Amino acid sequence: MSVLRIIVSTLCAFALFVCVVAFGVTFAISQTVLSPDFMVEQADDLDVHFLVADQLIQEIPPEAEFLIPIIEEGATDLQFWAREQMGKIVHAISAYLRGQQELYVVISFVEAKDYLTMRLVEIGQGPRPEGFPAVPDEHMGLFIQEVIRGIDEQLPDTMVIDEAFLGEETMTDLRTARQYSGYAMTGLRVLPVIALALVLLIALMYRWRGRPVMSFTGVALLIGGAVSLGIALAARALLPGRVLPPDAPSEIVVALPDFIYRVSQPLLIYGIVVLIFGLALLVLSFRMRTSDL
Repeated sequence: MSVLRIIVSTLCAFALFVCVVAFGVTFAISQTVLSPDFMVEQADDLDVHFLVADQLIQEIPPEAEFLIPIIEEGATDLQFWAREQMGKIVHAISAYLRGQQELYVVISFVEAKDYLTMRLVEIGQGPRPEGFPAVPDEHMGLFIQEVIRGIDEQLPDTMVIDEAFLGEETMTDLRTARQYSGYAMTGLRVLPVIALALVLLIALMYRWRGRPVMSFTGVALLIGGAVSLGIALAARALLPGRVLPPDAPSEIVVALPDFIYRVSQPLLIYGIVVLIFGLALLVLSFRMRTSDL
């Protein structure tokens, strides 16, 4: 019976270790990647207005390259607008990954179009920036109107981002991410219950004697905390150079190490706390050696 008790308790301790590590990872993900407030904060630090401007510049046809200085100037002036639209996208994707709604978000380009129109009118009435077409003053009004009309045709007032817009390949990745995020959210509720049941099972095997229960539980928590701490440190050391494609924007490449640092921070703190708690249980179990409860 003693050997069977040790085997069962060891298996319970191993399962408890797995639960501890899995809960730490899912907790960190839920507090960071799956948190819209966290992701919006990261987007703000990323200067998304410059990323949006760069994307618009890449879409400009050669005959409209004179708009590039205006767009670059507008990147700063439209900073609040860009952050607001990015916030809408982040919240919509977060709600989709959490299974709260289907992917659907409407992005407004009205403010950006109004800004471009205003700047073109100002240019038509004042000094021309470098690279602007040498249009005679008497034809400048018609030229500006034609440019504004072209912007209106190329850039809609609103854009709907949904499954049809993103395409099947992107949606396949998002559906996979949604499935795993569902597992993570379920794990946050189920793993603590399983861990408690495992500790109770160990206690039952040893008839609620304190020393062996603390020993098995303390070892599981100590190792689980150490592994969680190791995962957080490994993520910081290894992931920044491995998760981005070679053609990723330089702004994202520069911001990635700090992003991974922040994502891994909850797991790092969790690992330290669990490790210390497990160590404390082991110390208590050794002190109870001569007065076993």
